[in-house]
Order: sequence, then C-alpha cells, then structure tokens
Amino acid sequence: MRLLSRQDRSAEELRKRLLEKGFAAEHAAEALRFVLETGLLSERRFVESAVASGRRRGKGPRLIQAALRAKGADEEVVTQVLSEDDPAQKSERILAQIRKKERTFPAGLTARERSKKLFDYLVRRGFEPEAVIAALRQKGDSIDDDSP
Repeated sequence: MRLLSRQDRSAEELRKRLLEKGFAAEHAAEALRFVLETGLLSERRFVESAVASGRRRGKGPRLIQAALRAKGADEEVVTQVLSEDDPAQKSERILAQIRKKERTFPAGLTARERSKKLFDYLVRRGFEPEAVIAALRQKGDSIDDDSP
C-alpha cells in the first residue's frame, strides 16, 4: 500500500515493484487484482495525472507517450487520454513554449534560423511537426525553406 500512497502508478509498474520487493508472482497478481477492483489503483487516473504533469512541464504528446510507455502504462488508455486534448489548448501550450524559448535566443538570428531552432526544439519536446508548423504560422514566423 505504501507504493501507492506516494504517487499514482501504472499496474505494470506496481507489479514490477512488488516483484522487486520479493513478492511471489502469484501474490503480486492477487494484490494487483485487489487494488484494481477496489479502485485504489486506476490506470486511467495514473495516465491522466502523468499527462497533466507532462503538459505543465511543456512536454508534447509524443514525449509524454514515450514516458508512459516506459512506465508500462496501458497503451489504449494513453492514446485515449492524449486524444481528448483540446486543439486550442494544445496550440496555446506550443505558443507558450515558443515564447519561453525565444527569450534564450541570441540577438542577430535571421527569421529562418529562429524558426528552424524553434521547430527543432518543439519537435524534440514531443510536439507533432504539423502542430508546430501551424503554431509558427499562427505566430507569423516563416517556416518554408524557400522564404528569404
């Protein structure tokens, strides 16, 4: 129970932790069944919490999904929770990251260099390239290779 009191966990993460603590596989499975049936552990609650935390930290859906996959979260639940994102809020999160990152740029960057750096940064943060391009266009930045 202490494993659940500190933070939400995925069912797979809890199973692994129980096995690491020396519990037999059948006892770990029984404990998992119990906490899932009683609602002490909820895969959806875990995923929703992790997604909200990742978004607050400026991470995009791809990076959040990769982190949840590493923790053994149910892929179907992850996909469902991530798909419930409001497009306007997603766009605002990208624009917020753009504003934050632009403050760190040195003076003298061309518009093309700035846009490329922003694009690369945001894609590394886990945002979809199409969403980044749309946000850069919304902001008025040139993103085409053939622009001056």
